[in-house]
Amino acid sequence: MACSSSPRPTKVQEFHVYEINELDRSSPAYLSLSQKPAHSLGDLVPFTNKIYTGDLEKRLGITAGLCILIESKPEKKGDR
Repeated sequence: MACSSSPRPTKVQEFHVYEINELDRSSPAYLSLSQKPAHSLGDLVPFTNKIYTGDLEKRLGITAGLCILIESKPEKKGDR
């Protein structure tokens, strides 16, 4: 099989988008596997984010994912 001798395009296109969690759609929601009243290590956190164009004028779509809680800091009212 011979290699093609055609040159590769040198023009680069850039596309900027923002992924934002607007805290709607009940996202993020904690699925407490530990059965404890506070968030605990290993709890599952499903989320949805919206994708917007770089100028924030048009919504391109919605993404979804699943995270695992690795640290809870109730004194700071936050989790990682």
